[in-house]
Amino acid sequence: MRRLARAVDGNPRLKERVPSGAMAEIRKLFYDTAQSADPENLGALLNLVPGTQILFGTDYPYLQPPITIEPMNGLGFAAERLQAIARENALRLLPRLRG
Repeated sequence: MRRLARAVDGNPRLKERVPSGAMAEIRKLFYDTAQSADPENLGALLNLVPGTQILFGTDYPYLQPPITIEPMNGLGFAAERLQAIARENALRLLPRLRG
């Protein structure tokens, strides 16, 4: 990410489009946990973005739910953070799904 940010921030034409810098824009993106819900990946991601930018992803039907859910349970996250990743962050992004 930082290599991309340096390339964008070092290019005057691109810098105009991201006046706050590329990392500020990268931190606004949402990231899913599909095939990456392990301490190493999520730890690195949480160093980059706040937990509010992480969504639960499954890659279903290619991976079945036990394979994608189990790692999330073993991360030691507080129940509120797991609930946010599993549901609340997505509902904030797509409020029409709240129902």
